Amino acid sequence: ARMVAAQGGDASYINGDKTLARAANKQTIYAPQSGYIHAIATADLGRAAGLLGAGRIRKEDIIDPQAGIILHKTLPDRVSEGEPLATLYYNQSDSLSEASELTADAFVIEDETTEPRSLVLARVTAQDVTMNS
Repeated sequence: ARMVAAQGGDASYINGDKTLARAANKQTIYAPQSGYIHAIATADLGRAAGLLGAGRIRKEDIIDPQAGIILHKTLPDRVSEGEPLATLYYNQSDSLSEASELTADAFVIEDETTEPRSLVLARVTAQDVTMNS
């Protein structure tokens, strides 16, 4: 909160005194099958968020700060068929169908679990790059 205030921002949102307005509409994307989340195509999620208004597809597009995607599942979570994977928030629905399809297709669900990846993939120093195993 102090960092936000020091940069001229309204820290009351960080402190919980105020809440950000949500988009007028939402659509939940559900798991088509049971299994484990093996991969998520984050580029597709970014495109879907852009289509909802959360980012720019073209330079002249206006960003809607209320639009976006909340992920309910991530790697390597177990998911049951019909369980929520993500919720799309939007004010305009011109591209909702495409954004929904991109989001649904972004999740790769398989029968077998997978080991979670390390948060640190490699360590870079002036001398070399050491990959974590």
